[in-house]
Amino acid sequence: MPFSISAGIGFIALFGVSVLNGIVLISEFNRLKNAGETDLVQIVLKGTKIRLRPVLMTAFVASLGFLPMAISNGNGAEVQRPLATVVIGGLLIATFLTLFVLPVLYILFEKGIKAKGNDKTNISSTAVIVLLFLSFQTVNAQEKITLDKAIEIANNNNLKVKNEQLKSAYLKLLTKTAYDIPNTTIGAEFGQINSNFFDAKIGISQSIKFPAVYKKQKQLLIEESKVGEWNEALQKKKDLAKQVSVVFYEMVYLNEKEKLLLKVDTVYSEFANKATLRFNSGESNILEKTTAENQKGQIKAQVQELQSDYKTLQIQFSYLLNTDTAFIPFITTTKLI
Repeated sequence: MPFSISAGIGFIALFGVSVLNGIVLISEFNRLKNAGETDLVQIVLKGTKIRLRPVLMTAFVASLGFLPMAISNGNGAEVQRPLATVVIGGLLIATFLTLFVLPVLYILFEKGIKAKGNDKTNISSTAVIVLLFLSFQTVNAQEKITLDKAIEIANNNNLKVKNEQLKSAYLKLLTKTAYDIPNTTIGAEFGQINSNFFDAKIGISQSIKFPAVYKKQKQLLIEESKVGEWNEALQKKKDLAKQVSVVFYEMVYLNEKEKLLLKVDTVYSEFANKATLRFNSGESNILEKTTAENQKGQIKAQVQELQSDYKTLQIQFSYLLNTDTAFIPFITTTKLI
């Protein structure tokens, strides 16, 4: 169902009712807390039990009231159905969140989290939840994948392959139209047509081509269908598989090269540290120290350039597979005994 102004109005009404239910529940929790109850679990259980009927009444009354609009098919249904659908579906979900999720959040907010250390500073649960939410938004899933699996995913998801599959299926269906005979034409005439007398005439006409024409049409459509199948196989097995394989092995190459550069960077870092110590103690001149630092800087620049190229290949790999998952190439190796 497309989003419309009616659906937007339904969301506004839904937000108001949902917030109102939450305020009713939180107010009961606070009332029990001010009355002397100290156990948060008991506050939540008693408050939810007391306010269960008002929350359910609010949700079910509104949902039942909008039900005729949701199932209507008459005049104005295109305006009524989005509004009713949003309110009914949203209230069902909001009621579940109010009765189960909101009490849990209330306990977390009231308890807080104490940091380890000497100061014992209270950390607000709100900040923790916000940070967790932001961290989930920024984390990109990375999965290892083999070449065969990558080619399989590309064949299933790539838009070019899907386009060729649709063309092949379309041409295959066209082969059934080779013997399509035109519709029969029926005509009637009445009145003074060829003389002073009234004439009445009824005619039926049917055009049928020579049988050899239909046979040739059938052969032509079959050949076009075969061309479509060959294009599909070429796109799937040759072109796409080649592109995926090239990008896959380029990523493997850059990954292995990065490992070697990181090892070399570790060696040059140790060399630079030793050269600095030798220079400070007077055992070497500044040339050795400068050379070590220069080599370390070159390796670092190469690593940064390689990582940039790897990200570019990873984006190209995701485009070929038509997926948002950041896959990492994985090659299974067998040891010779």
